[in-house]
Amino acid sequence: MASSGGGTSSFAYPVSRSVPTASGYNVLARVSNVIITGQAVTRVTFAAGATDAALLDRTKEADPDFLIPLRDVKVRLYFSIDDPLKSAPVAEAKTDDEGRFDLAGAPVYMGVSYKLVAVYANKTEKLESETVTIDKIKVTDLPPIGGTVPMNCEHKNQPAPQKTNVADETEKLTIDLFGDASGFVRMDFMGKAALAFNTLLLNVPHISQVYEGPSTGTAAANAMTKRETKSVNIDGHGAVTGGILCFPTCMAMALKYYGLFPNTTQNVATRIYRLWEMVTDAKKRPVHQKGTTKTDNYQFNFGIVDKNTGQASGWSNIWEWWVWQLRCAREALNLTLSDPWAHKKDNDALDAWPESGGPVEAAVHWDSVDLLQKSESAYVRRQLGRGWPIILGTNLTTAGHIIILRGVVVNQKGEVHKIIVNNPYDKSSTGIALYYDGKTVGQSGAALKILHNMAVRKGMTRDEVLEKVVRNNSNPA
Repeated sequence: MASSGGGTSSFAYPVSRSVPTASGYNVLARVSNVIITGQAVTRVTFAAGATDAALLDRTKEADPDFLIPLRDVKVRLYFSIDDPLKSAPVAEAKTDDEGRFDLAGAPVYMGVSYKLVAVYANKTEKLESETVTIDKIKVTDLPPIGGTVPMNCEHKNQPAPQKTNVADETEKLTIDLFGDASGFVRMDFMGKAALAFNTLLLNVPHISQVYEGPSTGTAAANAMTKRETKSVNIDGHGAVTGGILCFPTCMAMALKYYGLFPNTTQNVATRIYRLWEMVTDAKKRPVHQKGTTKTDNYQFNFGIVDKNTGQASGWSNIWEWWVWQLRCAREALNLTLSDPWAHKKDNDALDAWPESGGPVEAAVHWDSVDLLQKSESAYVRRQLGRGWPIILGTNLTTAGHIIILRGVVVNQKGEVHKIIVNNPYDKSSTGIALYYDGKTVGQSGAALKILHNMAVRKGMTRDEVLEKVVRNNSNPA
């Protein structure tokens, strides 16, 4: 029998055994009847509403209905002095659909330090690995039956060696050891004490604006496999290729992610072009540019007419006029178009909140805020925590380039550390899960800046969002 301040417990111990210590010497320690359970989640949570922080709060009990669990993550228990790359674990388990794991059979010795190690990665999605370690797990005092005693440990978030996708940080963590009536001590890393990964990635499919099919590598390799350069041709006006197809391609990715149509570059581009053609007001009707190449037929003016000459001006390519994105997105989602030329007239609120089954099924918000600013971190967490990708207009090229935000890596404070995007201009084999930040330098020679953003939202339940979160598929040997 063993007693612990405040009461008597009926815990029985097997024979003492020799175990390692941090000093390298072996000591005799008693085995305690400990059941280790826990949950692997993302630090970003499923937001409860338009003002929700969408961030795990260690200071109060977490509502399990708003945690985003990570599935298929292998959790391993080691002695603290062990190198996980060289030592066999004491015990291991894999998380289920709710991110839970159970190490009930793990032998835990009194007064000996342990650590839990879990890795989240996905090679298919090019998701770089993040390791969560809970270190300094040590049982020094046993709780009374029905009572608790606190245990202090450390929670670490770390990238793989030589990587910067995750900030290397440590936070203090306190859990309660609970003595149950069956004679076991329960060590629960659940809720506010969960293994919190700083990475959240949605499974937004990648579509290339450069190649028709999945790329095998170089342009020459694609030519050999008869994968032609992607082009679109609307109403016989001429083929358009490459650099000006980033917006319809990103919109196609967003719609395909939601299971909506149109969801190809060609079909989205067709919808965009014909939306311009739908304008019936003669004073606002766009006028075709008269040029020498076929693609000049895709140039329109914005209804600007010189009062003195009567000549139209303001020519621009329909896929390069960024504010037009809002009109096209609303059209694709079958939302109201009050005035195709007043690009913000039908713009939904900053945190419009479409609920599954509610009166608003979809919403689109356009803004010219740089989401890499720390002040925008909560907004990014809320959008992605609700399963909503964001289309970004950037300065990655001198003419501007559009990409789609599908994930985020935050730090332990919840601030954006990296964004994870699909870049439509990359080949399909490499254009997924690319990590960018404010230090990324693009073709323009300047550090990345988000010039505008457009959140495309469709109401989903938490369970529907969980199906959109990329599973772990890469575990250490």
